Amino acid sequence: MNLIKDKKMKAAFFKIVLSKIVSGKTFFIKAVFIFTFAFFFQLPYAQNEDTLKNGSERSAVSGFKGIWENGERLVEFFNLTEDEISFKFDIRTVLKSYYKFFYDDAASFSCSMEKPVTENSSIFVLNIKYPLVKKLKVFPVCVENGSFFTSFYRRIKSDSEEKEEFDKLNGFWIEEGSRRGFLIYPDKETESFDAYFFTDKDYIRFRYWLDDLDYNEKKVHVKGMDGSLYEFPKLINRNGLIYSCVTSNGRVLRNFETGIYTVSPAETEGDSGRFTVTLIKQGAGIGTHSVPDTYPHEKFPVMENIPLYILNNGEAFAFGEPYLKRSTITDLDKEIKEHNSKRRKRAE
Repeated sequence: MNLIKDKKMKAAFFKIVLSKIVSGKTFFIKAVFIFTFAFFFQLPYAQNEDTLKNGSERSAVSGFKGIWENGERLVEFFNLTEDEISFKFDIRTVLKSYYKFFYDDAASFSCSMEKPVTENSSIFVLNIKYPLVKKLKVFPVCVENGSFFTSFYRRIKSDSEEKEEFDKLNGFWIEEGSRRGFLIYPDKETESFDAYFFTDKDYIRFRYWLDDLDYNEKKVHVKGMDGSLYEFPKLINRNGLIYSCVTSNGRVLRNFETGIYTVSPAETEGDSGRFTVTLIKQGAGIGTHSVPDTYPHEKFPVMENIPLYILNNGEAFAFGEPYLKRSTITDLDKEIKEHNSKRRKRAE
């Protein structure tokens, strides 16, 4: 009844104003009409804009919901809620223990994601709250096409850099997330992470180490294999922790490796964004940490024909297969009960 009454009042008001304008009354009346039109018609439009934005954010975050798995564990994201500043959900981890004979419902913890969530982005920053631990664990992940990456590289653009082709690695990249994946306890802070710089055919690889320094925006420089001089940030600020690629007041990058690389399309059909990459080391810097295998990748001691995923519209990439894949399981409680009730032959 109140809604009908309000509509009648608005209609009557507009009739009065229109009659005044048509009869050529004062400029004040015309101004009132313009303001009133904006108030009654533009405000609902603005509200629709907000609704659409919030809807796209929720749609992106909803991509997390459900069950994911690998050979060692099942991870479920559920109870998605939101308030004005963040999205919130719970994470449940089930370990595939004893050679997968027993599913151990090992841990559950809460998680949040601050708004706004970038539209069409595959990169999300999780703030995980472990039980009995005050400090949140900040955990970047990349989720795309049913694949869940906890370790990936993000492109760092210079002010003058133009957008590269999506299927190219050209540019500067730093490692994000954790190679260890989701743990049932808070992992210690990352002590180091890798960085890559790719040209059309060459690469430079070096490492940032956790250091006790005040942040500044100074640069370090290094010569590439073609003799070109390149500059990179000396320090990286990550969650309030400072990482450095040189010691003390150095301005020359000394500990690095150089080489050539090739990228080929993957043979697997229907796997969007998947390639294979080979890195062939051909040189090293003059530092004491530039000997072979000083910075080995624990999963890929030989970087030859390893999977490469181009992600987030070319703004991220990942080595190797995803940490988790979307599971076909829809009811985790039922799956645990049925799996653990199976009879198995005893080992002889």
